[in-house]
Amino acid sequence: MTLPSMIEIAACVDRQPGAVALSELLEHDRLAPEDAACPGPEMCGLRALYAAWHGEELVGYGGLCWSGDSLPRVCDVAVARAHRGMMLEDAMIDVLLEDYAQDPEGGEWVVGLHGARHDVTERIARITATRAALMMSEPL
Repeated sequence: MTLPSMIEIAACVDRQPGAVALSELLEHDRLAPEDAACPGPEMCGLRALYAAWHGEELVGYGGLCWSGDSLPRVCDVAVARAHRGMMLEDAMIDVLLEDYAQDPEGGEWVVGLHGARHDVTERIARITATRAALMMSEPL
């Protein structure tokens, strides 16, 4: 019996997708075209970029940006059609929100796909509590 390989979601700083594969994925498989592409790191304050991989194949991508003058927002989420409906869409959003909650300088709300609002208050509280517990357990 052969098991399907797992899908890996990794920060783009750790595993960079190829320009052609990324361009094709965004062109054909963007989940919310109305949630326009981030205009560029220098203009939107790009905070996080993640890619999903099935082996060597790029099957998902998403970003989170914040310019400082509005709520942070999820942008450019794309999932290959063959991998939709397997909760990859939700996993991509979850990874972006979790990353943002590590340092939520734009506040406790993030604008998601189709204008949905995500409250990251509980994530922030959990991360803060975990950090505090780790600091208390470290020997002086």
